[in-house]
Parts: sequence; structure tokens; C-alpha cells
Amino acid sequence: MWEPYKRTFRSMQALMVLVSFVIHSRTHAWTAAAAFFITMQVGAVVGAWQDTVGKNRHRHAGHAAPQADIDPGEVRS
Repeated sequence: MWEPYKRTFRSMQALMVLVSFVIHSRTHAWTAAAAFFITMQVGAVVGAWQDTVGKNRHRHAGHAAPQADIDPGEVRS
């Protein structure tokens, strides 16, 4: 799960800090900036988790049902 999160960690943290400072400069309220920062942190972790879940589903989707072996001689064109 942590691989997608680690891969984009620095750029996402920089963006989150930048957005938090912009929110603070516009509203002059640290609580609003902190709320945005925490929401973005939770979103990043949930996004990394969903990315991992989606890749696992995609990887195992082909193994859900066995394929029937068809002899190439039996296929009609």
C-alpha cells in the first residue's frame, strides 16, 4: 500500500503545504488551513490505499474463472 504513497510523497507534501499557506493567507485562520491540510493528508493515504486495492483487483481479475482449453483444430473460421 505504501509504494504509491512513497512514490509521490515529496511532491504531494509540498503541494499540501502550499495550499495550506494559501488558505491561511486568504482566511487568516490556522484552523481552516489545518482542516485543509488534514483533509488532504487523509485523501493521499486513502488514494494510495485505493490504488493498491484497484491494482490487486485488476491483477487477480484474470484468475477468477479458469479458461476452457480449446484445441486449435476445433476452431472454425
